[in-house]
Amino acid sequence: VVNYARCCKPIPGDSVMGHFSAERGLVVHQDRCKNILSFRKNPEQCFPVNWGESSGKFFTAQIKIVANDEPGLLANLASSITESKTNISSIQTTDLNSGLHEFVLDLEVSDRLHLSKIIKRLKNLGNTVLVVEHDDEIIKSADHIIDIGPKAGTFGGQVVAEGSFKKILNSDSLTAKYLNGKIKIN
Repeated sequence: VVNYARCCKPIPGDSVMGHFSAERGLVVHQDRCKNILSFRKNPEQCFPVNWGESSGKFFTAQIKIVANDEPGLLANLASSITESKTNISSIQTTDLNSGLHEFVLDLEVSDRLHLSKIIKRLKNLGNTVLVVEHDDEIIKSADHIIDIGPKAGTFGGQVVAEGSFKKILNSDSLTAKYLNGKIKIN
């Protein structure tokens, strides 16, 4: 039995790790998921896994959109998403009381490329699209990138690089080192 972790919601195209659970069988996480860290110390319990051939299955990916609040905003977002043959399985909305509205959407996607195409469509609507993402293809397609670090969690929280993809690549940030292939996730 293969299950996909609900914490990090891996989708085909993500780099993934697996571990066995007595209750759930093989559980697949994104390799950068904080919940897999404790298992990584034991190679008998945690190991790299690969995505097999496409099964036609859909996976849940969550995106956050922050946009200027205007009439028809939700309709425009939903229309753009459904035109890309994507189902919205859940939506949460928050009025940020600053002329902005936040949407957290669970989308049913086939893989990382499918998600990237949706994000590009949303970006082309002309509203601000804010996405917290580590996938290099999605980062490359961004108009503006804010790299927060220098590390994760309590070791981060500062803007370490900002600007275009090219500018990020030329920075000395940890993200730039990954994108340039100087370091890899073990």
